[in-house]
Amino acid sequence: MSEQGPVSGNPHNGGILQNIHIASTRTLKRTNPGEYMTGTSGAQSECIEAGIMENALVMIAVLDKKGTIFAWNHTAESITGYTKAEVIGNTNVWKSLYPDKDYRHNVTAKIAEILAKKNYFENLETTIKTQSGDFRIILWNTKEILSDGELRVIIVGMDVTRQKEMDAFQQSVIDNANVLIAVLDPKGKVLVWNEAAESITGYTKDEVIGKRDIWKQLYPDPEYRRTITIWINSIIKERRLFENLDTTITTKKGEKRIIRWNTQEINTGARAREIAIGRDITRQRELDAFRESVIENAHILITVLDLQSNVLVWNKAAEAITGYSKSEVIGKHDIWKYLYPDPDYRRTITKRITRIIKEERYFENFETTIVNKGGSQRILSWNTREIDEDSQTREIAIARDITEQRQAEAALLAYISEMAMRVKQPVEIIRDNIQETANLIRDGKLTKEEMVTLLEGQVRNATQVAANVKEFQKMIAEKDKEIPEAYRKFLEG
Repeated sequence: MSEQGPVSGNPHNGGILQNIHIASTRTLKRTNPGEYMTGTSGAQSECIEAGIMENALVMIAVLDKKGTIFAWNHTAESITGYTKAEVIGNTNVWKSLYPDKDYRHNVTAKIAEILAKKNYFENLETTIKTQSGDFRIILWNTKEILSDGELRVIIVGMDVTRQKEMDAFQQSVIDNANVLIAVLDPKGKVLVWNEAAESITGYTKDEVIGKRDIWKQLYPDPEYRRTITIWINSIIKERRLFENLDTTITTKKGEKRIIRWNTQEINTGARAREIAIGRDITRQRELDAFRESVIENAHILITVLDLQSNVLVWNKAAEAITGYSKSEVIGKHDIWKYLYPDPDYRRTITKRITRIIKEERYFENFETTIVNKGGSQRILSWNTREIDEDSQTREIAIARDITEQRQAEAALLAYISEMAMRVKQPVEIIRDNIQETANLIRDGKLTKEEMVTLLEGQVRNATQVAANVKEFQKMIAEKDKEIPEAYRKFLEG
């Protein structure tokens, strides 16, 4: 073809091409372009075949070697906007469909190159400009036929604009996803490798696509790779997919990354594909390990429960305070029966905790008395709240052992009560003496010297009481080392 343009077709319509070939050799007997004439035999069959051409969902045209159009079906009109009357019998439509001269020359040269090697071409993609000014992407196929001794060319064009837009959108989603996405054929060859895959592994598309040795590079240890392969094959054999499979890869830089894989088998036409999605959970694992270390080494009791009150977390402080080890507690819910052996008391506590969680008063402290494994009672100050983790609701409970604090407070109260009793009488005596002195002064029965003598005597008595109180304070502070610091400062002040 010279500048008349490309020839159209459909890669997935071999049957249509075959029918068109038959229909053309039978029905396109002509004296003038565009004039359909049938032979004298098989008229009904020929009309049906001509109907196939006219009503096909792909663009169909029949040309001579110069590009003159002899057939232009309804879909060709619909896609291009050019009617039969405007097209049949001339070659000008190609200049209209490819108005850019350089682009038209490139397309023509490509077609000429293909036709020089064979008498048809398949899946040639070009962009046309319709009569309304829109641009459409057409996938062309062509075939030469002999009709009444004359060489004809059937072209079939499929409008793949929408498909290309969807493919571009899909590719954009895949490329810009924050997770590693790879598509594999049944033999493990990589067909798709997105930008996140490049970023996580360090291997580019050029290094990976079309190959399958990437897995040897990501899993360089043969034994580990073999273990993973057996594991994956076992899962796929049973369910044809796997979920949340955690493996450790080695990146191009030699770093270790933990990847959580999900995979699914998909079918594209008659071909099976495996799509693998990998999420880099290395940072999450590091944070989980840090969090676990913090929880495990905290000096307060920390436990996490599911909604059935089964214990999921039980830290070292919980073991030390209660006397019950992880192996005795994790996965069970009867620990509370041991810590609160009295049913009525346990029932009261359960109701209170339920009310706190229901009303979301999470920072409310409440105290309970537990019985540890050794039979001793411990006083705990609790905080509890609901948390969501991996789409599951859990309860976290944190408790401080305030037994010694409460015992110290009780002891301090006892000491203060004793001190109050000891100082009450001398203070009352001083009070009575001062009152008596005041009465004598009022009645004029005391000289100035007598007043001074009496008042100085009460000062000495008060001084002695203050000395006794201070000594008592010191004795308490030294005797009970568990007294809170604030109380100690007061006593020693």
